[in-house]
Amino acid sequence: MNASAVLTKNPNFGAHVGSSFDPGAFGMRLAYSADVTDCLSFLESAIGRVQQATCIKIEKRRQHTVVKISYSDEGIGNTRHLLDAEIALLIKCISRIYPEGWQPAKVCFQRHCPRNPDDLQRAFGVPVSFNHDFDGFEIDAVHALKPGGKHDASLCDVLEQQVMFETRNWPDWQDMTDVVLAAIKTEIGSEALSIGRVAGNVGMSVRTLQRKLQKRGVSFLDLVEQVRREEAKRRLLNKGQSVSELAYDLGYSDPAAFSRAFRKWQGVSPSRFISLKQAA
Repeated sequence: MNASAVLTKNPNFGAHVGSSFDPGAFGMRLAYSADVTDCLSFLESAIGRVQQATCIKIEKRRQHTVVKISYSDEGIGNTRHLLDAEIALLIKCISRIYPEGWQPAKVCFQRHCPRNPDDLQRAFGVPVSFNHDFDGFEIDAVHALKPGGKHDASLCDVLEQQVMFETRNWPDWQDMTDVVLAAIKTEIGSEALSIGRVAGNVGMSVRTLQRKLQKRGVSFLDLVEQVRREEAKRRLLNKGQSVSELAYDLGYSDPAAFSRAFRKWQGVSPSRFISLKQAA
């Protein structure tokens, strides 16, 4: 998500994405909650199936209820846009409980106030406050127990079953290797290409990325080599790049190193590969 924010040059990319995202059955279950407290209780127990690294803690105080969002994976905590998106999405889901409208008292961030906080406030639709000891939002006590306008206990049971069905294999719903391959492809040939850079672009720490890839029987370097191999074949055939130009574009130190790698992949040199394909 950080990479998307950079490409769009939108400093509040996460908040805009979260406020426009359709949460499906998960959001419908929240919309039919008895009240905000019931909604938050479901969130607290179920959010781990949707975003395993996200932790939601509900803290009731005298004047208001505080919803705190943190990350079990410390590397994800640095992904500001992911945090903004999750807060905006949660506010959107909770607001569906009340047909007449609802909003928290304010959104709270640990980070310092940006130079222009107005766009961030418009994205959330509520006041935004900075320099707190937590990330999340506050709900006035009177709103926490206000009965929902659409509560249906039977429908909630059905929707909870649907949520559990949809998220039963959530970590594998989108194969992590595909996500990482796409991130590597955007950085291939760049001096900035590193596991740290790619991990940040897909919203996790290096340790978590390594663990997830290891679980799938691959390493980061395996995926880098796969991207180089696929890009080399595609560009040699479709773009007509010279071997020297392609070698540097794919991040090799010199054409000889690229030629050795290509021969290892295909069993022939790059020039021979082109000749064979053209003759076929």
